Amino acid sequence: VYTIGGLNMRISVLETTRPGAALAKRAALQDAMRQTAQEQGLDEVLLFVVDVLDESATFVSSSTRSAEMVGRAWGSAVGRSGTAKLPGVLSRKKQVGCADNDQGEPLRRRGSWDGQRTE
Repeated sequence: VYTIGGLNMRISVLETTRPGAALAKRAALQDAMRQTAQEQGLDEVLLFVVDVLDESATFVSSSTRSAEMVGRAWGSAVGRSGTAKLPGVLSRKKQVGCADNDQGEPLRRRGSWDGQRTE
């Protein structure tokens, strides 16, 4: 669990060579993410399905807030399905960071992780 921009978040990565198989279960994943957030008292659960062959990630959103945060951070619109393709994103620790800035953007691309791990 990470504290980013004052929010407690679980940031999960599923690495695969077959992202289509995981993304075919998107609705079930989104339900599980919402349930996990509720059960663990988290503000957000973020999931990135990483295609290690294509060297990209697909963000799977379970809330409007997470979709807006990731959309702002990567300049990539999250579609109606609640997903966004993020080319070049492979590592939660090296490429997803924190920023408490005046625009209220708690996530952004970074060269290294500087978030506060709370668990």
